[in-house]
This record gives sequence, structure tokens and C-alpha cells, in this order.
Amino acid sequence: MNLKTCIYRLLCLALALALALSLGGCGKKGGFFGVADLLVSADRMPSPEKDPAGFLRLNAVNTLEALKARYAGSPLAALAGVRADSGVLSLTLGDAQDRLTAVLSFDRAAGRLGLDAAGSIHTRLYADPDFFGVSLPEITGGTYYGFAPADVYSRASGSVLGGLLGEEVLTSLKELEGLLDGARSAPSTDPEETEKRLERAFNELISASQVTVERSAVQYGDKKTDGCILTVDTAGAAASAFQEKLQELLPALKAAPWEDGADFSPAGCRAVFVANGCLLSLTLELTGVDGSRRDLALELFTEGGETLTLTRDGETVTLLSRPVPQENGWSHTLTLNRGDTATVLTTAYEGDSVALSLEGPETSLRLSGELHVTDSGFTFENGEIVSGQTASAQPLSVSFTAGGAVEKPTDTADIFSLDEAALSSLLIKVYTALEKENVG
Repeated sequence: MNLKTCIYRLLCLALALALALSLGGCGKKGGFFGVADLLVSADRMPSPEKDPAGFLRLNAVNTLEALKARYAGSPLAALAGVRADSGVLSLTLGDAQDRLTAVLSFDRAAGRLGLDAAGSIHTRLYADPDFFGVSLPEITGGTYYGFAPADVYSRASGSVLGGLLGEEVLTSLKELEGLLDGARSAPSTDPEETEKRLERAFNELISASQVTVERSAVQYGDKKTDGCILTVDTAGAAASAFQEKLQELLPALKAAPWEDGADFSPAGCRAVFVANGCLLSLTLELTGVDGSRRDLALELFTEGGETLTLTRDGETVTLLSRPVPQENGWSHTLTLNRGDTATVLTTAYEGDSVALSLEGPETSLRLSGELHVTDSGFTFENGEIVSGQTASAQPLSVSFTAGGAVEKPTDTADIFSLDEAALSSLLIKVYTALEKENVG
């Protein structure tokens, strides 16, 4: 198995795992959610005129619970109960003659991560707050060559290796150093405190906005029911302040749906909420200081399912989530439409059998197998993965077991401390071994 094949299979496997662990859906038998299903009943709901922030917050609580129930039969829901502060994830792809194996171990309390992968070459990786290194046992023995993830740029630029890397790579190392510093300095997250801060930020946003409430009959599934429409107009300063607080609390939001989302500064924002105990729809209109427009529209609990539409400067992307109730199982279709192209992920989950199919303009992937879940782990057995780039199915197995520890390597070498002779010797060993194995 050469390096290109190995990388391709790793990517294929990563995609398969992502699909298996994070997507899927079901429909709740009996259709849509009625008042009896609401976590917060109508008589406990704050007045939208007197307390719009509280009204919207409790409608959102009901919405999340309703969506959890609607998608409760998905592979994601089955795996959601598997939680661990340490554990071992193992996977195997391919047959006995052409196999890729990997074992990922982690320990959150110790801040340690280990990876042992074997394909065309055997690779071991280790990471903790003080060291990041790689070992190639057949080439370099048991030594882990790496660096301390601090002052990376200054140490690299003054090293022999830095002289070989070039300024572009050194600049990337500087960016990596900034990310590592940010990760180290980030405060530990307390879910309860985060929730309180989010609630305060939202209350401040609503207080700084102009809110209009219209009592109206609203569409709820296949019928109409009493509800209300809240229109919230927010000035740019308040919208920007709220955006900054969200990104402080949830750094992942900086990776917005639009490529330059983190740099977008709103001059104004209008949000329209339709609710009747649950949020039924949300329309968000953002106007930038340069006059550009970005719109988001979310429709929930419709006859077909959920729809998310994103529009930026005339370009529209639509995500359709369609859970389909079945007698003895669940199926789900997720469709991404962008321009004239569509990518469709179909999930079927019945008993212990899982089948995923991803089809797009340049993508074709099918994954199937048996998923068994316990409180302390899961196994994915008798799996097969078929890509449009391959002619036959590749055997696949995955398992996770909670618990265990990650051992810190005792034989380490700082790659930026190597002199010219030591670095040349190391590079020659690696190059010779890769040429011998025909890797590349």
C-alpha cells in the first residue's frame, strides 16, 4: 500500500466515521409535536410583550427537546450516551493483504493524546501540553522527534531545520503557535456558567433592540394554531457586541457558514421569530457596514422536515433534513443544494444495521455495517465502505472502549535542537526507507 493509497484510505475512513457518528435521523411516530409534548407548557410561558427574551428562550428550550425527540432514532442518538474522559478508538480498513489499522488513545485529565497507525509505514504520534512528536519505529527506532508547543516560531527560525523549511512554512508555524497559545489560554468551560452568560448576552441584545409582537395564527405541521410573530430590529453596535460575546463563549462560531464570516461587521440586524410554544421558523437578515446582505431562514416541524437556507450576495445554499418514519426503524435524507448541484446523504438505521450513502457531483460513498452500543463504548462490525474511486468494497471495523491511560514516551528528541549532522542523518534514514518501501 503506497502513501497516496494510505492517505486516500485515511480520508475515506475519516469521512465514513464522521458520517456514522454525526448524522442520521428519524421521525417520531404520530407526526408533529403538540402542546402535551412541550417541556415548558403554555401557561408557564412568559408574555412575549412583557418579557420577549424569556419568551424566546423558553420557546427555544421546547424546540431543542422536540428536535431531540424527533431525531431520537438516529445513529447519533444511539452514540450520544457514550461519554468518557479517557478511552481507546480502534479501526481497521482493508483485508489481511492490504490493511490500514489505527488506534487512537486519549486522556482528557492528563491532556494526552496518542495515535498508533500502520499501513505502508508504521507511525506513532504523541501530544500533550509540553510535547508534540512523531515516531517511525522501523526507520528511527522508538525515538519520538518533535517539539514543545511553545515559542515554536522563534525556536524554528533559529534552527538548522528552520533554514531548510523556508519562510512560508515558518509563517505557518507562527500561525500554529498562535492557535496553540489560544488553546492553552482558553478558560475551562463550565456548562452552567456558559449557559448563564449566554442568557445574559441574549437578554442584553433584546433590551437593546426594538421588538414588535403580532398575535397571529401560524402554520404548525399540517395545521394552523394560535401563535405569535416577534420581529426584533437591532442596531449594528448591539449586534456586533452580541456577536463578540458569542465568539468568546463559543470559539467554533468564528468558523461561520461563510468563508469570511468572522470578518463580517453588521450595521443592522432583523430577526423574525414565529412561535407557538416551540420556535416554528426564524428569519435573520444581516446588513453589513458596506451594504452587503446575509440572510438565514430556518423552517422547523414542517410536513417534510427541517429546512435551512443561507444567502450571501445572491448566492443561496439550502440544507434539507427529511426524517422519514418507518414501522421498525428510521431513515433520513440530508440534502445540500448549492447552485445547480446537490449532495445527498441517506441514512437507514434498523435494529443494529446501519447504511449510509453519500452522493454528490464528484462524490460517491457507501458505508454499511452493524452498530452495537453500550454505556461504555460501541462497536461497528462487518462494515464495508465503497467509494466511487474503487471497484470493490473495503472491509471496515471500528470500536471504542472507555477508560485507560496514555503513556508518555521516555525517548524524545527536540527536532529544532538537532545540529546539521544529526538532522542530515535523520533525513537520509527517512528518505532511504521511503524509497525502499516505494512510498509517495
